[in-house]
Amino acid sequence: MVKRDQDVHFLASKEEVERIHQKMDELGIRSMGAYLRKMALDGYCINLDLQVYTACPICETSKKLFLLLDLDPICRSVQKIQK
Repeated sequence: MVKRDQDVHFLASKEEVERIHQKMDELGIRSMGAYLRKMALDGYCINLDLQVYTACPICETSKKLFLLLDLDPICRSVQKIQK
């Protein structure tokens, strides 16, 4: 695990903070620190709609991911094993 021992602070208006919370809610992200760190480092967060993969028990545990993963081969493998 990465050791995070540096503080980073910035000021924002009330409207900006409300907009940040709104975007976090849209993505289902509860940690402002995680959201701001991801946005500062990569400039985007990805909210994947994984309704297609509801039959896959691996995918059911995490509907929202920060990273774009190719889950299709994993789901197909799991579904073949289950049959």
